[in-house]
Amino acid sequence: MNEQLQLGFNAYYSRAESDYNNGKQSTEHVSVEWTYAPYVRWTDIDNNQGWDLELKQLAGRYRYVQGRAIYYVNQAWSVGFIANIRNTDNLSDNYELQTQYWFNKHAALKFGLGSALDSGSGLNSMSLLLTMRL
Repeated sequence: MNEQLQLGFNAYYSRAESDYNNGKQSTEHVSVEWTYAPYVRWTDIDNNQGWDLELKQLAGRYRYVQGRAIYYVNQAWSVGFIANIRNTDNLSDNYELQTQYWFNKHAALKFGLGSALDSGSGLNSMSLLLTMRL
């Protein structure tokens, strides 16, 4: 749309294969799933500081809304809040605080802790991601 506002559409494909052998019979299971996600994204980053906000509706086997607000403290370090809001009663919403640090232009580490925020839920997610660029 312009330098700050983006509208887009993502498509994710996942395939999982599993084998089960009970000693007498072997069973192979293949699961394929497509997930679609229209999104709106707004960024306001000036002199390596600022906000990156995104709202995405994911539709596949599970349907949920994902909101993301990330603040770039400087070129190397960001802190963010991610909300996954489910559209069903049997799955909990999840809210996660994350931080990411780029050690150089090739390597970054992201860490996050999350909770459902309902009574007694405690910690229910932890993210640890190492990103490497060539």
